[in-house]
Amino acid sequence: MPVSTCRHSPARRVAVWLPALGALTLPVTGLAQKLSSAGLREAAAYSRGTGQVALLVWQDGSNRLRETSDRLRQQDGVHDVRSVTKSLWALAALKAVEEGHASLDAPVSRWLPEWSADARGTLTLRQMLSMTSGLEPAASAIYRQGFRDLNRIALATPRTLEPGSAFRYGPSGYECGWETLRRAVSPTGLPLELWYARQVAEPAGAQAPWLKRDDTGRPFASAGARLRPEDLLHLGTMLARDGKAGPLRRVLTEESIDTAFRGTTANPAYGLGFWLNARAAAPEAAEAFPEDLVDLKPAEVDWTAVCLSRAAPADLAAMLGSSGQRVYISRARRLVVVRLGEGKDFRDADFLGRLFGG
Repeated sequence: MPVSTCRHSPARRVAVWLPALGALTLPVTGLAQKLSSAGLREAAAYSRGTGQVALLVWQDGSNRLRETSDRLRQQDGVHDVRSVTKSLWALAALKAVEEGHASLDAPVSRWLPEWSADARGTLTLRQMLSMTSGLEPAASAIYRQGFRDLNRIALATPRTLEPGSAFRYGPSGYECGWETLRRAVSPTGLPLELWYARQVAEPAGAQAPWLKRDDTGRPFASAGARLRPEDLLHLGTMLARDGKAGPLRRVLTEESIDTAFRGTTANPAYGLGFWLNARAAAPEAAEAFPEDLVDLKPAEVDWTAVCLSRAAPADLAAMLGSSGQRVYISRARRLVVVRLGEGKDFRDADFLGRLFGG
């Protein structure tokens, strides 16, 4: 697989091989196909050369690599994970469904009665989180005006396409989905952010995220969360271990994770908050960088052929944020890779090609 050569000077870093992050160390089963040391070295070198802030690799009970830059320490150990924020609220939605507070397939007008009389009345939470709802993406309206009153702006987003007919990436579905979830869990007496912390983040061993908020105090659900790389690693290992954060601590069911990691007809490469490598083994598979495609019109992209990397396993799922924010998860290989960064040069195919091809 062709890979590009970067000439950027790597940031000064601290590299720690085994046994970093001892709290995550679990019994090794010996069942997962191990990453090679050469692949780890090549991927780490590429990551450092493309603006790396942190790189953590966990596999099958072992912490294979931990690198952090001075930039992370200057940020008090937390980093803006951008659209990885969407994945956090997708996990919240799955937990709310498990507990009977919400439904992926009931009309959201059950919780958003202001939509019941218009074209959005039949939309579902599944459609909003998979970005197949037909809502306008509304990035300009939300990000340019959202600091005033995000709820008002998001809930005014029109539906302009038939639900399920196309994948359109943007913040509107997650912002409207957040309000749906907020109302759905309100009988618990907890704000959605605190409910998520208690039901998902903390049981997984992660700290609650710092959230960017509008002028009314309402958090953004589509971007802006700040987290430690270790928090993302804890969430990722929970998913890689089929929803368990420990032998006696289940956070999500396997069925919920299957749902999150299942693509749609409109876009097999995107589930509920997670990008998918499901088409990697298909003869027609084409490696693509999602950030190059998401602003194109639906007719301009054949999502059925898109994969992140032909070298990576087909079960690979990813939390993805702009400027190189990534959490890669393979349940089959019991693998989690957290890569945080700054800059525009990072490419999934280049990184994953080195990681799995080395």
